[in-house]
Amino acid sequence: MQPEGEEEADKALIDKNLNASAHIYNTLNESILKNKEAEVITLPRKEALKLRRAAVICNQSLGGIVKSSRAREDRLIVEQHLMRKTAQRDRIDNMAHRARLLDRMRFQSQSDSGATPVERALRSIANAERALSALSPTASCSAHGAGIIAAQSRLEPQPAASVLSCS
Repeated sequence: MQPEGEEEADKALIDKNLNASAHIYNTLNESILKNKEAEVITLPRKEALKLRRAAVICNQSLGGIVKSSRAREDRLIVEQHLMRKTAQRDRIDNMAHRARLLDRMRFQSQSDSGATPVERALRSIANAERALSALSPTASCSAHGAGIIAAQSRLEPQPAASVLSCS
């Protein structure tokens, strides 16, 4: 969208052009209507100079309108390229995220094939803790599933550090 000042300038140029064009038309139309039968129409020098000034104004205002239009088009093309680049980056990020998720799901399905529900729960807790640790590496890391770890250790004695680790 173009700035308000540019829009007002375009409207002023269009009005100027239309006024000059209307002046040229009206002056020539009056001369033609006055001299309907004449092959050659003569205009006084003063009228010819006014028509020439009006034509110059028409040309200048048309030039300004064209420049403004081209500048607006150039700005829109740049915005379009920026939006395409952003969309492409977002698409690449989305594809990378999907690949990470699919890889994680494949790894979990391979490692969970012979695991008990308690082991799967512990692995999920470990993944959540690793994710929290990656998001905030300076925060303290504590096991939220301490009850599950205690139950697991009663069933099968194994070190808790191998099940849950905070990096």
